[in-house]
Amino acid sequence: MLRRSILRRSILRRSILRRSKLRRSKLRRSKLRGSKLRGSNL
Repeated sequence: MLRRSILRRSILRRSILRRSKLRRSKLRRSKLRGSKLRGSNL
């Protein structure tokens, strides 16, 4: 039971981190309009 609670907490933390990263990436994309993203991908 303890392991399940720890797994749930880790999953929640990961989901929150992903959401924050998505928000940051969206802000960066709106500002730069993907100019740096294209260069990094290539």
